[in-house]
Order: sequence, then C-alpha cells, then structure tokens
Amino acid sequence: MKKNEKRLLVITISIGILSLLYVYILEPGFKSVFSSSSINLRNRKYIDLYNRKDEIKQQAKQILFTNYWKSNPQEQQLAFQMHIQKLASSSGVKNIKSIFPLPKDTASDKEIALQIEAECSISDLTKLLYNIGISDVPLQVRKLQISGETGDANILRIQIEISTLSLLPE
Repeated sequence: MKKNEKRLLVITISIGILSLLYVYILEPGFKSVFSSSSINLRNRKYIDLYNRKDEIKQQAKQILFTNYWKSNPQEQQLAFQMHIQKLASSSGVKNIKSIFPLPKDTASDKEIALQIEAECSISDLTKLLYNIGISDVPLQVRKLQISGETGDANILRIQIEISTLSLLPE
C-alpha cells in the first residue's frame, strides 16, 4: 500500500469509529439529559399543584358552598340576577335598562343565563367585565354588543349575555 492509501484507510476507519461512538454513546447520553430535564419540569408542575392543594380546596369550597347556590331553579335564577345587579352597581353601571333571564333553549341544562341592557361609560364597562372575571361565582360572558347611539359621546349602550353553572339537585 502506498502512503496516501494508508492515510485514507486510517481516516476512513477513524470516521467509522467516531460515528459509532457518537451513535451508541454520545447521542443516547444527550437524549437522557434532555428528557430528564423535561421530566423534572413536569414533576415541578405536579409538585406546585400538590403544594397548592389546600388553597385549591379552599377556593372550591368557597365557590360550591357559598350562599349563591339554591335548591330550586327560580331561587337560583333570582340569586343569579341579584348577584349580577350587585356586580353592575359596584362597577358603576347605574343605568340598567333591563335584566331578563334567557329561555332554557338558548342555555344548556347545566347553566342559567341573563341578558342585560344598560348604558354606561367605557371605564364602568371595563370595571364590570373585570368584576365578572374575578367573581366568586363562575361566570361567562357569552355575548357582548356595544353601541355608541346614546346621544352622549361618553356613554355606551351595552347588551351582555352572561351565564353561570346551574348546580341544582337532579
């Protein structure tokens, strides 16, 4: 064999050995390092949830055992309406034109819904939506229509559909 052929053979064998070393030793090592870090991240999330379990239980009790939940549909509808009126008045929405319950065909069996028509400023509307979002009672804004046809540039006409869970005994 000539000198150049020997060099080529040594280089080829070296590349083969390095390739095998990478495939069977280095690559599995990298995979185990990266997969263990993702497992650790997932475990940290579970540990955080576990550490917050008392807080989560307390929030669930507060939602489920509040005086808001009633034993019959009429009482619960009235309590829901009073809760929304209280949220609206605490938000500064004073000019409520109408609040009426939506029929059951527009709401599922497990929820009750109201439609509110009111006039308010943009800041009062923002406060109302914020208060709905942080309410102890789980509320969902299903529909929001805003119109500026009030004659006053600072006042908006709003129509909101709000729903909540209906936890009536079956």
